[in-house]
Amino acid sequence: MKKIIYILLPLFMLWSVDTQAQPNPNFTPSSTSGCSPLSVQFKSADSTGTHQWSFDNGNQSQFPNPTATFTTAKTYTVTHTHTKNGTSLSASVNITVHPSPVADFTATATAVCPGTMVTFTFSGSLGVTGTPSY
Repeated sequence: MKKIIYILLPLFMLWSVDTQAQPNPNFTPSSTSGCSPLSVQFKSADSTGTHQWSFDNGNQSQFPNPTATFTTAKTYTVTHTHTKNGTSLSASVNITVHPSPVADFTATATAVCPGTMVTFTFSGSLGVTGTPSY
């Protein structure tokens, strides 16, 4: 009987070691790019434990599923650190904010009769690479 206990006890100890769940720092942003101002909702893969978010815009959060607004056109690195059972893991994603487009046109004439040709010239900014069409 003692031999069975000595054999089973180490097996039970191996089985019971580290059964606590590990942190999962993965998350999903509602968007990874857009025009300024860009509001992004972040959803953590695991809402338990403690959360620390750094949005690279001067703001932080400790909520599991925060929202952040990015106003300056640039690429931000958002980092989420998830701590659970004394272990911390981090994950990051880039959020790219483009400048807002500015619509600005000039016309060769502003008061015309029907049938008169008017030429419009685009002088705004697109905020992203491309060709305006109108």
